[in-house]
Amino acid sequence: MPDIPASLIAENLGLPWVDLEEVRPSIDALQLVPRDFALRNQVLPLDVQNGTLSVAIGSLDHLAATDDLTHV
Repeated sequence: MPDIPASLIAENLGLPWVDLEEVRPSIDALQLVPRDFALRNQVLPLDVQNGTLSVAIGSLDHLAATDDLTHV
């Protein structure tokens, strides 16, 4: 079975695709998520705007972890 590019998977799920070589996390976003949580769940905080935290996830296996961010 051929590898499907992550950008195509994200597009099909209606999720934005982020190229981490072009986007840098803000300090404010990084300070909101404990490091151990981020590493364990492959979550990278990117930005905070109007009280909303934007994150990148390492794989769809960790998509549910974004729901847990409301409790962090």
